[in-house]
Amino acid sequence: MSGRYCRLSAPGPSALSLWRLEAAEADLARVLGLGRLPQVGPPRRFDLASAGQVLDQGLLWLRRGGAAAVAELHLHGGAGVAEALRRTLGAAGWVEDSLAEDSDRQRFYRARSPLAARAAGAVLDGRLDRALEAIADLPGAARPAAAAGLLAGEAWARILEQPPVVALVGPPNAGKSTLFNAWLQEERVTVSPHPGTTRDAVEASVLLGRGTDAFEIRLVDTAGLWGGAEGVDAAAVRDSRRVLRQAWTRIWVLDTAVPPSSAFVPLFQQRAEEDLVLLHRSDLAPGWQPPSGLGWLRGSVLREGSGLVRDLESALSLRFGRPPGPAVLLPFGAERRSRLHAMLGAAAGQR
Repeated sequence: MSGRYCRLSAPGPSALSLWRLEAAEADLARVLGLGRLPQVGPPRRFDLASAGQVLDQGLLWLRRGGAAAVAELHLHGGAGVAEALRRTLGAAGWVEDSLAEDSDRQRFYRARSPLAARAAGAVLDGRLDRALEAIADLPGAARPAAAAGLLAGEAWARILEQPPVVALVGPPNAGKSTLFNAWLQEERVTVSPHPGTTRDAVEASVLLGRGTDAFEIRLVDTAGLWGGAEGVDAAAVRDSRRVLRQAWTRIWVLDTAVPPSSAFVPLFQQRAEEDLVLLHRSDLAPGWQPPSGLGWLRGSVLREGSGLVRDLESALSLRFGRPPGPAVLLPFGAERRSRLHAMLGAAAGQR
C-alpha cells in the first residue's frame, strides 16, 4: 500500500513549507519513521529522516485517525527539504497530488498576504456557496440587488486572486532601480549611472497596507525608456513599453536634475490619469522646470529612503480604496462571478 501527498504552501523556496499526507495509518506511520501515529491533538515536534539521517526538523499535525490517516507536515521551505521529502515518499511508492481540484483550498494555502488569507479562509466553510444558493432562491425582484451586493467585492476578489502589477517607468538613470531596492530593502537589481543597466523587467512581490489588511502587489522595475537604443537595449525598451501597457498602474520616475528627452515627453503625456508621478532627487538644484498642476510626489531615495517609500505606499493605497472588512464575503472564482453576472443580466432582460 502507498499514500498520497501534496504541497499546501506556494511552490518555490520559502521560510516554511506545508505538506498534506494521507494514507492508511500503518503506511503513514512507516513513511514518517514512527512505530505508530500519535494521538490526534496539537502539533508536535517531528524529525524528518531517511536512511537513519535527519533531513529536517518541523511540526507534525495529525488531523484525523482511523483507516485513512491525514497529517500535515510543517517543514523548512528550502528546495533541498522539498526534494528530500519527495524522494523519500517516492521511494515508498507515494503519489503527489495537486491542489487544482480544490480551488478554494488552493487559494487559501497559497495566499501570500494577510488579507488574501483572511478573505480566502472565509469561503472554505462553504459560506460563499451557501450565499449564492440563497440568492438564487430569492424571488426575481430581490435577486438582482442581492447579486449586485455580493459583486460589490469583485474588484478586491480579482486583486487578491491575481496581485496587480505596479510598474516603475521613466527615462534611464532617473532612480527607478534605486527606488526598487529601497522598497524591497535589499539589493535585488544593479544600480548604475550608465543607460541600459536594467535590460530585463525585474519583479518582486511586496505588501501594501498594514496588519491584517495588507495585500500583495507585484512591483516591477523596468528598463529606461529612451531613443536610439540598439540590440538588446532596444529589446529592453520594447519590454518596458509592454509592461507599461499591461500594468495595473504605473509610477513615473523623473529626475529633477536632468530634463526628459524629446522622445520621452510624448509617452509621458499619454500616461493614465490614475498614474503616480515622482519627481526624484528633488533635494538637488533643478535642471529643468516640470509642468505645474501635476500633483507631483517629490523626494529623494538616498536622503529619505523608507520615508519616500511610505509616501508612495500611501498614495498607492488611495488608488485601491479601503480593503474589505472581516465580515465582507468576496466573490472568489470566475465561475461564481459568472453566475452572479448572469443573475443581473437575466433581471435586466426581463425589464
